[in-house]
Amino acid sequence: MPEDVPGVVWPMAERFDTETTFTTLTLNHHYDRTEGFVKAYWNDTDFHLRQELNNGVPYDGGGVSSLQEIALYGIRAKEKMRLWDGGELVAGFDLDRADLTNTQRTNSGEVVAGVNGGRAEKVWNFPEITLFSPYVALSQMMGDSRGFHVIPSAGYRFYAHGEFKNASSPQAGIVIGWKDTDFAFNYARGANYPSPVVLQALALETA
Repeated sequence: MPEDVPGVVWPMAERFDTETTFTTLTLNHHYDRTEGFVKAYWNDTDFHLRQELNNGVPYDGGGVSSLQEIALYGIRAKEKMRLWDGGELVAGFDLDRADLTNTQRTNSGEVVAGVNGGRAEKVWNFPEITLFSPYVALSQMMGDSRGFHVIPSAGYRFYAHGEFKNASSPQAGIVIGWKDTDFAFNYARGANYPSPVVLQALALETA
């Protein structure tokens, strides 16, 4: 905890513990004209906010402690195909899920019959968030990689979000090169959605 408590009160804790378990399983393949993978992942993380400040006052046996439990899991798949000379087609998708629960318990010794063994407790279950984003891209080598060459490319990704507005992400680029020297120019537009941890903080502030 900082030596000086800020003049403006905001949520703080004297101790902050994090526990994370991350697991992945990947299946790869590689052939002359195709290569790709399918990956499944699971990330389970607990954020322990212990001995939180109580209205700006350091921990004195009162106040609250919070436990945020977040699970991130999904599937990623990608395939590269070289079906004709100099050309490459890439297609795939990302499927991501996020679940978040925030539990806040009092440390003041307040007895509440039938609630968590006598301790007051609040639980926020936030909406499960799903993000599905398929994509496709195409590039073509023109010229000779050992001499002068030009490689134009274009791609497109679509974001389908379970809670927010869907979005599109186009991409275009060109590589101009001579032997081992390349100049690359690219344009891309993306979408960055807020994580459940950010959303739950905003929800608590406005509740």
